[in-house]
Amino acid sequence: MDTQKYIDFLLNYAELLTEKIKMLLPDDHEELEVLYFVDYVTCDLLQAIALSNDEHWQIIDEYLKKHLFDELVVKNLETMTVISKNPGGPTAFLNEKSIARSDRMNEYKNSASLITGMIEKNDNIIHNLVNRGSGYICSNKNDKMSFKKNLFPIIKEHSENYIESIRELAGLVKITGIVDIMISQENDIKRKINDEINEIPDKEELYHYSYYLVYNFYKNIDVISPKILKDYSSESLDSIVKSIIEDFPFPLDQNGIDKETSKVLAMRNDRFDDYKGMWNQIEHGEKSTMMAMFFGFASQYIYGKRNHMMSLSILYPEVQDLLRTGLETYLNVITEELKKQL
Repeated sequence: MDTQKYIDFLLNYAELLTEKIKMLLPDDHEELEVLYFVDYVTCDLLQAIALSNDEHWQIIDEYLKKHLFDELVVKNLETMTVISKNPGGPTAFLNEKSIARSDRMNEYKNSASLITGMIEKNDNIIHNLVNRGSGYICSNKNDKMSFKKNLFPIIKEHSENYIESIRELAGLVKITGIVDIMISQENDIKRKINDEINEIPDKEELYHYSYYLVYNFYKNIDVISPKILKDYSSESLDSIVKSIIEDFPFPLDQNGIDKETSKVLAMRNDRFDDYKGMWNQIEHGEKSTMMAMFFGFASQYIYGKRNHMMSLSILYPEVQDLLRTGLETYLNVITEELKKQL
């Protein structure tokens, strides 16, 4: 295995992240804490690819040695004066900082595993890491709030790019997950409706309608598990809440419940039951009349009037084709990948 290419990759991504963080740093900050934080992010995300234990630690050890030396000696000439005055010389100085870094990285790992947050798409884990790191990096507590707010999107985007790039470096084929396809289809449905109907919709109501169409389609086929539906439901909810509420993450109440998300979820559940009930009447009643009522109610919810009943009705077959095509594409890719492994 060519471990050097992975070491170079880690060094490059550490440099990229450091430069992004430096743009946010307040005047009063802890330089070494930036180093410790960057090294934790860089090393923890290496778990995005499957390596043997020996390979993993060989890459980590070589990266950590070189990065510490580069940052404290090669790129920071001021440190040379400090090192020269250290009783044990350069080796003792670097060992001291290496131990401090290991302690901090272990603390980050035990409190907020970044790779877990990225894989599970759990923003709360990432926020916890950013919050803890900001507390160490910012010497002045008044700077911490602004710094961590700006740091969160940088860490998330950096991690996404890192994971995609290192998997490509390892020769792994990226297969778009079915949940990602469902989210994409939900957005495509909203786009189709907006392109067809030249009127500003109620954004949340348009979301409830699109979510119902996607969820109901996949729920009625046998190949999608309840877990996939649950994952889609959660990710879809997170996406819409973040898009309509700017102040994210939201404060929790005393029971640990996010009020904004709970409000959107409650309305989504209510509207889903409405659409489901109306569709059940279509299947058991006079189809054309009940279909008109269904799209009439959808138009009323989304635009505050029933004028767009016909447009939504005409778009419905296109929406079904879009959903079927996405599912077939996913199943075909999975089938081909399984054949390669046999």
